Amino acid sequence: MRRDIRVRALGHVILVDLTVSRLIEPEALQGLFLVTFNHGQTDRPSAAKASTRAGVPLNKGKAALLRELEFTNQRLKQTVEELQTTHEELNSTNEELQSTNEELQSMNEELETSKEELQSLNEELITVNAELQGKLDAFADAHDDLENLLNSTGVATIFLDNDLHIKRFTAESKRVSHLTAVDIGRPLADIVSKLTDTRLLDDAREVLKTLVAREREVQVTDGSWFLMRIMLYRTARRTIDGLVLTFLDISTMKAAERVVESTQSLATGIVDTVA
Repeated sequence: MRRDIRVRALGHVILVDLTVSRLIEPEALQGLFLVTFNHGQTDRPSAAKASTRAGVPLNKGKAALLRELEFTNQRLKQTVEELQTTHEELNSTNEELQSTNEELQSMNEELETSKEELQSLNEELITVNAELQGKLDAFADAHDDLENLLNSTGVATIFLDNDLHIKRFTAESKRVSHLTAVDIGRPLADIVSKLTDTRLLDDAREVLKTLVAREREVQVTDGSWFLMRIMLYRTARRTIDGLVLTFLDISTMKAAERVVESTQSLATGIVDTVA
């Protein structure tokens, strides 16, 4: 504290006591200092005379100083209130941040759990994929074996679905029809046949209708003869999933039959002549 400090206010010099004190509370103002000015008192004759000579100006200066102090106190009070409000807002924000941090921590744990579950699922999928790949390889091998078997028999074979559309065929089938790879999926009725007999489509429909296989001899335009069989295509579940058409080349047998018929005719003629 300092006493009798000369201060010029409103054009006059006055004596004031200066006090500086550290603020302890409220908590928001801890560490700050409060500076106050009080009108000084002195018993010195010169000061009394000066007060007598300039009593009115000193009183005016004191009133102005008091107003300034009041204004400063109000500003300080307002600042304290603002600091308290800011402190409360900071506390609220800190609580929200804490809550958000806990939520993020929970989400992170859930993501870790999901990551482990996805890792486990991925391992299962890899296992299943390996099994499927093995089955596909086995299926491809079986398909190749079947195709080679069908081609090795030399029998023209055509597979049809229930709508009489081409499913697949062997290479030998080109001897009885004008089939190409692009004909897969096309109706049998659209395929140009080499058979001299035009009843193939009707026969196929009849077998699907009656569920009874059909067999007969047919001839193609180059003179070759085939034994045609139209049978039902049955799945492993014993359901009907179309037809199987096979054409067995019997041209040699037909030629032999003609030779036998010719020989029998010749023999009969000789017998008749001798008789």
